[in-house]
Formats: sequence, C-alpha cells, structure tokens
Amino acid sequence: MVESEAGKGSTFTLILPIIDHKIVTDINDDGLKQKLTKRLRSAINNEQRALVVEDYEGNVVILSFLMEEIGLNYDIARNGQEALNLWHENHYDVVLMDVQMPILDGLSATKAIRKLEQENKLPETPIIGMTAHALVEDRQKCIDSGMSDYLPKPLDSDRLKEKIFNFIRESKVQTAYMQDNKKTGS
Repeated sequence: MVESEAGKGSTFTLILPIIDHKIVTDINDDGLKQKLTKRLRSAINNEQRALVVEDYEGNVVILSFLMEEIGLNYDIARNGQEALNLWHENHYDVVLMDVQMPILDGLSATKAIRKLEQENKLPETPIIGMTAHALVEDRQKCIDSGMSDYLPKPLDSDRLKEKIFNFIRESKVQTAYMQDNKKTGS
C-alpha cells in the first residue's frame, strides 16, 4: 500500500504473512521427538532392561517416566551399592549412573562393575554417567572410571534417548553376531 501527500512525503506499507517461528519449531521438535521415541521403542523388546541409579527422587520420577515412554523395563537403585547388588542379580542392557550419591558414588560403582566384568570375562555393560557437574574434567572423570558415555544434568531427554538407542542397537548387533558364531562354531 502506498500513501502520498504533496509536500509531506510518501508512506509505503508492505504486509507480509508471517508464521510464528516458535509454533513451527515446536511442531518440528515434537515431530522429531516422536520419531526418536518410535525408533527407540521399535529397537526395544521385552527382554531388554535398564538400571537407573539415582538418589534424587525428582530425577527418579523423570527417568522412570522416560523409561516407560520408550518401553524399556528398568530397576531403580538409590546408591552405588544398591546398583552393584542389582547388577550381580540381573543382566542390564544399559545403566544410567548418577555420579554423586551416598554410600557408594557412581564413579566407584562403575569401577567395581568394570572390575567384575573383567574378572568374569563379561562384555562391558554400557554405563551412561549423569552429573550436575558439566566441566570437561568432570566428563573425563566419568570416562576414566569406565563409563561408556556421559550427560550433564539437567538431562536432555532427547540426547539420553539417542544414547540409549545407540547402545541398545549396538547390543542387538553384538548379540546377533555372537549367536551366529555359536551356530557356525567360529
């Protein structure tokens, strides 16, 4: 639209249909989140199990919701000692390990699990460290203790789902490979 008046000047008005970027982003993000959740659910079967090791009740609730959303069976340990006890009794496809806990911290529990795996010639259980400390040296402490991966808190549920998916998928490939080798005698 153009308005012009002699001696005063002209006004040009352009009206563009603008889509609220936040709405489009939310729709796209929701679609991607749903796709990730569906992909993870399809990779999980009833035999797979996670161990959630967390002492803070709020995080236990969030992680429990996430495990149920993706359809992964899980047990909960409130400290590293409980985690070790449950690990002795069960096979886990992935462990979500808090770093700072009472009785036995996550770094020490991870070292103990790795030692038991080596002594018994067991494959390494994927352990994802979770800590509120997000410095590079904190990540390195997790890796040095034997953790497979690390996520800072507050947890990004999509990143956690992606990491779980990758470990579950890798575990399925390894299991299939081992079963094929047993059949062929390799």
